[in-house]
Amino acid sequence: MNKINKLLLILVSIVLLFNVSGCSSSSVNNTQKPKEKVAKKNNDTINEEIKIENPDFRNTKWGMTKDEVKKYEKAELFFEDDSTLIYSVSVKDLDTTLTYRFNNDGQLYDTSYVFEEKHENKNLYIDDYKLILNSLNKKFKQENKLIDGFSWINNMYKDNPDKYGLAISLRHLFVKHIWDTQNTEIYQSLSGINNGIIHTVQYISKNINAPKK
Repeated sequence: MNKINKLLLILVSIVLLFNVSGCSSSSVNNTQKPKEKVAKKNNDTINEEIKIENPDFRNTKWGMTKDEVKKYEKAELFFEDDSTLIYSVSVKDLDTTLTYRFNNDGQLYDTSYVFEEKHENKNLYIDDYKLILNSLNKKFKQENKLIDGFSWINNMYKDNPDKYGLAISLRHLFVKHIWDTQNTEIYQSLSGINNGIIHTVQYISKNINAPKK
């Protein structure tokens, strides 16, 4: 996929993520400077990575500026504009696009993973989803079951699990799971787009406002 097409897919994904979450947060403008500690990589005192205490997402905290996120996020920066930072990362050995979003005050309020793996067998997207679902369940100490996140819009393939991937691509089936922490709401979703499938995980701050529309 060339860079232009990848950026177009990312922009479409961002629109879908906001539709999935459908929620807003209250405004908090006073954010504390994160406490730092240095973690050495492979005992190499030259190549040191700064870690923050109690991060909200990866190695960042809600309310950070773009410059702060760029300081703490060590993945490959793919794209940048006034309100967005986009990185190429690997999550559970899956090629993934990581996006950080900033509001009108320049504060980090929202992040997302878009999983870029492509499969001819559409049921393999469900396998990827289960892999990430299990990881999130372990991280947030919950036991969400795959089937509990199923929402059927059209029951044509409901009795045929071998066609569930096809059903998702046709928008007959939508899959969504939610986790909740003190500062963050997390949404994982699997949905159809242009007869394909998009797999995303979105993290939304509870305390930092999204940009006003």
